Amino acid sequence: MQGTLLVREGWAALLLPGFVAWLVAAILAIGLLALWLYAIACIHKSMRAASKARQAMKGRGCSASVSVVIAARNEAHNLERLLPRLLVAGFKEVIVVDDASSDETPRLLAELSRRHESLVVTRLENVPPGWAPKPYALLVGSSRASGDVLLFLDADTEPLEPEKLRCLAAGTKDKEVIGLVPRFLCRTRRCASIEAAVTATAYGFYGLHRVMSKSDDLAWMYGCCWAIRQGTYQRLGGHRLVASSYVEDRDFAKEAKRRGLRLLLPDARDIIGVWTYDTAAEYAWLIARLFVDPLEHRSKMGKMVAATATMLTSYGPLALALLAPLAPSLLQPLLLAPLAAQTIAYATGAMIEGYSPLYALPGLLYGQLVYPIGLTRTLRGQVLWKNRRVQPVQQY
Repeated sequence: MQGTLLVREGWAALLLPGFVAWLVAAILAIGLLALWLYAIACIHKSMRAASKARQAMKGRGCSASVSVVIAARNEAHNLERLLPRLLVAGFKEVIVVDDASSDETPRLLAELSRRHESLVVTRLENVPPGWAPKPYALLVGSSRASGDVLLFLDADTEPLEPEKLRCLAAGTKDKEVIGLVPRFLCRTRRCASIEAAVTATAYGFYGLHRVMSKSDDLAWMYGCCWAIRQGTYQRLGGHRLVASSYVEDRDFAKEAKRRGLRLLLPDARDIIGVWTYDTAAEYAWLIARLFVDPLEHRSKMGKMVAATATMLTSYGPLALALLAPLAPSLLQPLLLAPLAAQTIAYATGAMIEGYSPLYALPGLLYGQLVYPIGLTRTLRGQVLWKNRRVQPVQQY
């Protein structure tokens, strides 16, 4: 009898660690499954909200004059494609602020300005203390605008329907900011796989429906393409609100919403696109800039939590799926479920941008590398924008 008890106790000692490990895996799987199911639901809510916002802007008319403001640094290859399309679309003026470009940008702008009176060119050589380059360039450009509405565009945007773009911007009302939802255009398959992950993450965890809700504090918009009435912009203080920001679009939206302005994010994928990054390294610099502000004032423990959460959300489903063949048969479907949900989310992200849902597959491994790489760069104080060093955060 005593021998039997000893054998049972021995088996229990061997099995207990395994049981606990599988229990932890099961709890983690349930949590990640719930997280990615939430993301899928939010992606669909985001796109429905963007569609409703577009419908809400119908019938507003397009009689208001619109001034385009573009900040450009070494963007000759983009401006030679962009500007000819804008200059014939009926905008009151197209203002380009050349931020100390060293490529062919000055020559191109000089040539185009001789042929088009509506092209206004300003060159900056220095940025005042306390200012990030882009907010200062946009402030300078807006100071030369005379239109009723300011339409801020990045040089790498692609107006698919320039006249419709002008009309949509002209419909901007007082006390609101119109953040256009563009189509993200890729030149490479690598880019498409990353964009599948980035779009799904943006809409899944930072939903457009939340941004447009007055009861939710979340606020952001795409800096590539947004509009505001001239009077509203001036009353807010313009880009002085975000003078030192390297993510000025997000921070401008946050401050505008805090001050009671309405954020409207209409689906404009048929009207404007933006050429996005070709490489994971470039995407990672973007993610690094996005992390600067949230991490800057966090403790060491807070940064550890952020790093762990990022890795767990991104690669936890894949790790559980690789573990599944070793698990008890009843547990295997549960361990595979988070990866299935994440794949659906990424496939939806790819389709939103007009790409095959199959790009979700490389997105699961390669595409989401931008998050841990970007986070690591931020924690190490290594953040660049246009080859300029962003202010360092406290090192991890």
